[in-house]
Amino acid sequence: MNSKSERSEAAETIQTILSGIVPVGLTIAWPTNKVEPGSGDRRTRIMGDTGFDLAKLKEWDPGDRVDGKASAKTGWRETLAALYEEPRDLTVWTIADNSPALIFGTQNMTERTLAATLLGRILGAASRDDRAGVITYDEQHLQQILPPKSASSQLLPALYSYLDPDESSFINNESSVSGLQQALLRLPLTERCLVFVISTFHNLTAEELQSLTTVGHVHDLVCLIIGDVRERELPEGFGLRELKDLRTGRSTTVWLSKRRRAQWAAEFDSERKRLRHSLGDAGAAVEEFNTSDGDEGIDLKLVPVLTGVRYQE
Repeated sequence: MNSKSERSEAAETIQTILSGIVPVGLTIAWPTNKVEPGSGDRRTRIMGDTGFDLAKLKEWDPGDRVDGKASAKTGWRETLAALYEEPRDLTVWTIADNSPALIFGTQNMTERTLAATLLGRILGAASRDDRAGVITYDEQHLQQILPPKSASSQLLPALYSYLDPDESSFINNESSVSGLQQALLRLPLTERCLVFVISTFHNLTAEELQSLTTVGHVHDLVCLIIGDVRERELPEGFGLRELKDLRTGRSTTVWLSKRRRAQWAAEFDSERKRLRHSLGDAGAAVEEFNTSDGDEGIDLKLVPVLTGVRYQE
């Protein structure tokens, strides 16, 4: 069981997350919530041959669904909402990495707090009729599965299970595949869902990428990459410095210099570019978040994603 101080810290973090939630709504880009659509299923909030015509654009009010594309055309100087005929509910799954290494963070928060903030923003953005499921995992294990239910009623349990988990309830099943693969295998194949995966995506394997590709063929897949500036930038100074990888526990010694810092950053940028292209090829939209992002920075990148402005590499 977690200590009293850990539970108190988790409760304080959750209150901070809740205070920053804006219910902008979740926009999807397919006609129904089934892989093979039938009559009467939920339809998209985008224009086209969906049967739901655009009624009008209006200035966004709390509780409205933000029209990301219309707002983007104004350079986000105006936040607009589009009014359509009301479609049926959506099922959204959030798969969140909860590996021990996410305690890392040198800026405003740890990577775990950043992941929890994104989780809270996603669930808080959903409409009252939308259903939300949450899966957490670490490098080798599936941790917890919260089956879909009303997003509003899922919000607090999901945040507490992520930030203050009861390890005695972990699934912790022995498997030959990674925790991420196990989580992806738990997604439904008969219902099309909006799926968010929150992770650092460090050392993504070919097998994990194939699992993501399978999910991307069925669902609307969005990968949210979290990280810290120190992963790209070496510390200031000159001379030898020992760096420890919290994921593997291995240490490496680097020579700090202006040239080495530039080389380190260039190698990171090259690897990140390859990762984004790989995720895009898997059918995922991709966005990056950093522990230095404040509420405004997170919303600037996340709100367009939630409201349907999603890009693949």
